[in-house]
Amino acid sequence: MANPSPDHADSAAKAHVKAQVEFALLDRLHLEDDSPYAWQSLEFHPQLDRELSIDDSDLDWTDAAIEAGATRFFQTLDRLWDQTNVDLTEEASPLTRLHQRFGDRVPTDLLTTILDRAAALTGKVERSGQAAIAQLVSCVDGSIVGWSSDDWRTIARPYALAMRDQSARSTVSEDVAWDDLSKIERAKLSLEITLAALEELQCDDTSIGD
Repeated sequence: MANPSPDHADSAAKAHVKAQVEFALLDRLHLEDDSPYAWQSLEFHPQLDRELSIDDSDLDWTDAAIEAGATRFFQTLDRLWDQTNVDLTEEASPLTRLHQRFGDRVPTDLLTTILDRAAALTGKVERSGQAAIAQLVSCVDGSIVGWSSDDWRTIARPYALAMRDQSARSTVSEDVAWDDLSKIERAKLSLEITLAALEELQCDDTSIGD
């Protein structure tokens, strides 16, 4: 009997080693994962069906049963809401409250600018005289193109009086969009927002102190 050639013997050895490596790899994977999938796919799907099985015979799918279940569900939601309901107005930030009052009438960046400047006055707000006018102007100066500080001081006088008497009221129509307002109307509305911002900040400080 002829001896196998060296090349044939080498190929057979390599095939044997490869088979051993593959078997070892499969065995290692099987040991690391006890789940039937994917090496035991015939067992996997029946097991999954058993775990997720629902007995339809126990369910009532009539319209009346569905409607009754929906009613109970929404009643539960209403009860939970009543138990957790809070005063959103009290918890809202000054910016949020300003936005609720003026957000649909003026640009948001104007509200933010006025509030930021008003916040810088917290604790030292003047409520009458030239100092009050100057503080009002400091909150709105530069917000309207072409208006000087002198223009602002002139129109801010009645608002400074309103600060002292706490009798501010809107003089600008709420039905007119910001872009359709005249410069004077925009200035008046900006000053109204400033008074509101100072009021909101004062209320916020008071609530924190309480």
